Amino acid sequence: MSGDRLDPMSASAIRFSLIVATVNRSHQLTRLLASLRAQTYQNFEVIIVDQNPPGFLTDVVAPFRVCFPLLHLRSDLGLSLARNVGLNRISGQVVAFPDDDCWYPPETLQRIADLLTTHPEWDGLSGRPADPENPNSFSWYHRTSGSVDLRTVWRRSISIAIFLRREIVETVGAFDENLGLGTPTGMLAAEESEYMIRVLQQGFHLHYRADVILNHLALPYDEPRIARALGEGRSFGYVLRKYRYPMVFAITTWVRAFGGAMQAHLCGNRERAQYYWALLRGRLQGWFVDSRRDAAIPITFVAGKPRPHDHLAELVESAKSSQPERCSAARVEGA
Repeated sequence: MSGDRLDPMSASAIRFSLIVATVNRSHQLTRLLASLRAQTYQNFEVIIVDQNPPGFLTDVVAPFRVCFPLLHLRSDLGLSLARNVGLNRISGQVVAFPDDDCWYPPETLQRIADLLTTHPEWDGLSGRPADPENPNSFSWYHRTSGSVDLRTVWRRSISIAIFLRREIVETVGAFDENLGLGTPTGMLAAEESEYMIRVLQQGFHLHYRADVILNHLALPYDEPRIARALGEGRSFGYVLRKYRYPMVFAITTWVRAFGGAMQAHLCGNRERAQYYWALLRGRLQGWFVDSRRDAAIPITFVAGKPRPHDHLAELVESAKSSQPERCSAARVEGA
């Protein structure tokens, strides 16, 4: 696709490519696909990248094939790997990466299409995650809208709510397969933040809209989450060091994790305290240990390479302060 912007008056011309990496989930994926079937805006394709045993999703996917264009691909285990497989098959003008356990409110794609056509100067748009049953969840993410930069990218972007114009994806390239769930490196998160940092380094303009809501259940502080915390922290610290964030910025993240652990301990919340202690250990390991192995880890960017950013110094100061009838007849259990 060329880099030309669409006519601001032709929102319906935007076709979305929605890449869904999935493993070990069927009911949640059904919920996501049902929410897409209910969208008021229907110009999109769904690219499912299946990391399950053969046949696991056959009954889940079948009812939706008559609802919208659906491509069912397979890949080995790894969230970033799966997204890269999907990126090779996109046909839309805007690319998004919904998790298999999130779901879209009915007006989501219409709102994104309207915003991107009204604001051709935006190269990408991100929204805010929310749990409809827990309005105080995801408090880390900003409640006010604005531009995304290297300081705010951590609080104004999450994979389920990122929408990028195709030419940006083609310029930036693939996800770093050393990051994300399923990676053999053990760095289990921050793949979308690392990607967005590269988007910003290429000089593209990203905008955050706190009023664009994408649904996702809040995660409890249970044993599976505690087990992932070390890997999440490692990836966070690794990305900060990789892109040469000022140490004072990293220290503030260590202090926040330490504060979270102490607060949880004083309140008698043992599981939450364990989570934050593991997160702190991971952030320290990512900054001091994992980042030193960077040269030994093969990076699998398809196109584009990270470039030094000329404005990282600003972080120091900031750290301081046609098928509707057929589809409607399809019956989906549990939808």
